[in-house]
Amino acid sequence: MSLLRIGYLLLAELYLGVAWGVIWSVYARRLVDSGFEGGYYGLASLVLSLVFSISTLLAGLSYDRGLRFPIALGSGVALVIGLAALKSNGLVWISPAILGVSMGFHTVVSVYTISACSRFKATAFTLAYSSSLLGVSIGAMLVSLGLNVDDIRVYTAVSASPIILAVYPFLESIRGGSGFRGSSPRGFHVIAYFTLLASILGFSLGMSAYNMDYYIVTSLGADEKVVGTMYSYAYIFAAATASIIALKLREHLNSASGHVYAVAAQAAILIIMATMSEVTLLILVYAIRASLGVLADSLFDTTYTRLAPESVKGLTISMVIIAYEISSGAGKLAGSLIADGNLWKPLITASLIMAIYTVIALRIFKAVEPLERQREHLESSRFRRESRPPKTWSPRSFPEAFTVKESLRYHEKTIIISPPPAPQQRS
Repeated sequence: MSLLRIGYLLLAELYLGVAWGVIWSVYARRLVDSGFEGGYYGLASLVLSLVFSISTLLAGLSYDRGLRFPIALGSGVALVIGLAALKSNGLVWISPAILGVSMGFHTVVSVYTISACSRFKATAFTLAYSSSLLGVSIGAMLVSLGLNVDDIRVYTAVSASPIILAVYPFLESIRGGSGFRGSSPRGFHVIAYFTLLASILGFSLGMSAYNMDYYIVTSLGADEKVVGTMYSYAYIFAAATASIIALKLREHLNSASGHVYAVAAQAAILIIMATMSEVTLLILVYAIRASLGVLADSLFDTTYTRLAPESVKGLTISMVIIAYEISSGAGKLAGSLIADGNLWKPLITASLIMAIYTVIALRIFKAVEPLERQREHLESSRFRRESRPPKTWSPRSFPEAFTVKESLRYHEKTIIISPPPAPQQRS
């Protein structure tokens, strides 16, 4: 994927992030005003999660069968219809299901397209996620500044989403990334390994980072403005710092080991957060954790999309996303139950789970990587042999010792030819 296409992808993620920032800023208020309170609101959240999971699985299977354009276009159309349903009091009850379809389809489209990057895959993942977070912050900020969501200009802008998403399939190569070719039972091993990792990581993040709004409200007595400020600052900081890190590292850092380092750093930061009672400092530390989260997620997606066979790549993406979503929801529930008005209990527990995760992840990466590395090594060796220029005569081409037989006396002499001294290496 060329740099121009990556640039387009980043702009698309930024624009769609703005759309989702507007939607999520008004989503809860619109549902509550329409009578979705208490158990009804929880039921709407359950419908959103179920439809998201089913749509993600459907999108992954469709991508493996080459049906990329309908999934991309359907995601954009569902986004526009979902926003329109939120505006209508008579149709607001179907908005969770429609938005779930858009979320599920778009997530697979986005991850699959970014994974087609061959040279800057880790950088592209990080920058795309940063652009999306920045867009969400901008969209939420527009609403907080008094943007009229019912204004026709908002619908005019968001209506371009189908066009943007429909171009996604053409941004990627038809053959995709650098995964294995053909059907292989090994692909299902990769799915099982990374689904397990996504489940553990999602549970720990759901218990800690994704539940921070609940913790600072119940434990520290924060209000809605403080929660909004935390998320706005955290996402902007995460988008900026993760982009800088991605541009600095490029592809020099191994994606698997870098992911483990980022998760380990988050585990340490959670322990620091568990000891804090000042909201302002907590927001700053949370922003640092958010930037590490963007880096960890992008490197994780870089790793499993590279190792997934092309024949089940879409299924792998959908299964990992579903496992992450379900486990993070379970983590939120578990964190809320064990918090009991204390900030440190769920954060320390999540930190310990993350520490265990790093050990398991290292073992799984070692179990999955060798065959891939061996394949890449064989391909690179074959390429070097084919592209190697023919040897020309030089004094260095002689061996250090060879035997010469004199033709008259039939005596053998061994002539030692010492190679010239190597140049001094600069310290």
